[in-house]
Order: sequence, then structure tokens, then C-alpha cells
Amino acid sequence: MLAGSLGALLLMFFSWQLGIILLTFGTIFAIVIRAAGQPTKLVSSPPRSAYAKVAFETTVTASVPLVLNVLVFALLTNPEAVAFRMLLSVLGVLQPLLGFLRTRLLVSRSPSLIAALSSASLAALLCIVVAHLLGLFTFVLGSAWGQVSTATLVAACLWKVASIPPTVPFSELRRGGYLDALLRLRILTSILFITAGTVSLWLVHSLFGTFVALCITEAVCAVIYFVVAARVSDRSQQKDPL
Repeated sequence: MLAGSLGALLLMFFSWQLGIILLTFGTIFAIVIRAAGQPTKLVSSPPRSAYAKVAFETTVTASVPLVLNVLVFALLTNPEAVAFRMLLSVLGVLQPLLGFLRTRLLVSRSPSLIAALSSASLAALLCIVVAHLLGLFTFVLGSAWGQVSTATLVAACLWKVASIPPTVPFSELRRGGYLDALLRLRILTSILFITAGTVSLWLVHSLFGTFVALCITEAVCAVIYFVVAARVSDRSQQKDPL
């Protein structure tokens, strides 16, 4: 996936069509490799209702960035909207780390892995800030990056940092099979994100204000996740004291 992304980036300088094609095939190839090592049969198949809940929960969560993008392009200027997309693309460097962390924690809790990948994520964000201060993104991405101030980039990085802690209680709830509680949480947090994004864009009309609102909302959602996970754990222990 990384090789395909880098190759696509280089091809973009010559032909964006070829870059998109290479990125598409790189993504498909990565999915095939990952799927090849997975078991094809399950010991016990979960009920269909569980699949439906997980699918609906995923759909609700995936709707948040879609709605935010629509709001950004509707309420901000074109240069700011393009800068918003560029900034999200740059922050996407964390997705492999965060994705692996979520996937691994769904199997079992691993404090050492949480600490290692959290540290790696912080180091990656620090490198992004340094690259911005050195003008690397302006050189590569052009004048469109000029809409991204240092304060905006730091706020966006803090938002990504705040998204790491909720991974722990989320994985515990999913691993424990508490799909109903998790579905309600996903709906609630999605509403909070869309509301925060709408209000900040409507009132502040700036990228900085938007990312600050998202960062605060992420922190609030993290608290909610930990509180709900703790309550669910307490109830489980009360039902089964042994």
C-alpha cells in the first residue's frame, strides 16, 4: 500500500490519471495480500443481527467525514476547502498505524502495543509539523497549502492525537460483544461531530476553528467511551462475580 501510494504520488506529476490507476491497484493488491492470510472458516458463525449492527455502526461512522466534507465545501471558500482536503490527506499518514492498532486490539488488549503505536503516531505528527515549518508541503503541494497556518496544523494534529485513546474502550466493547451499547455510542458521537463541525463552520468560517471544534469533540467522545466501557464492565462483574 505504501509503495503504491508513493508511486502514485510520483506519477501525479506527469499524469493524474495514471496516479489514480496505480493507487487503485495498490489498494486492491494490499487487500488481497491481507485477506490471503485470514481463515476462510469460522469456528462459530455470529448471528446475522450482529453483522447488521456492525454494518450499520460502520455506515454511521463513515457518514461523518462525508458530511463534514460537504459542509466544508459549502461554507468555506474554495482555497480553504482544498486546503482542508490536503490537510486530511497529509494526516492520513497515521491511518496505517491507527488501523493496525484497532485491528490488533479487537483480538486482545496489549498495553505495550498501545504505547508503541501511540509513540509512533506522535512522532509522525511531529515530523509533519517540522516538515510544514521547513516549507516542504508548500514546495510539494504548491500555493494551496498556504491556507494552512501552523496553528491550524497543530490543531489538526491534536485532533488526531485525541482520536487514539477512544480506540481502547471501543475495542473492549466490540471484543466483549456489546454491540448495542457500541451502536448507541457511535450514533451519539457521530451526531456530536456533525453538530460541532456545522456550528464551527457556520460561526467561525475558518479551518482553525473547525479543527479546534473537532479536537474538543474528540476529547469529549473519549471521555464518553471510557465512562460507558467502565459501566458495562462493572455490570458484567456484578452479573458474574466469579
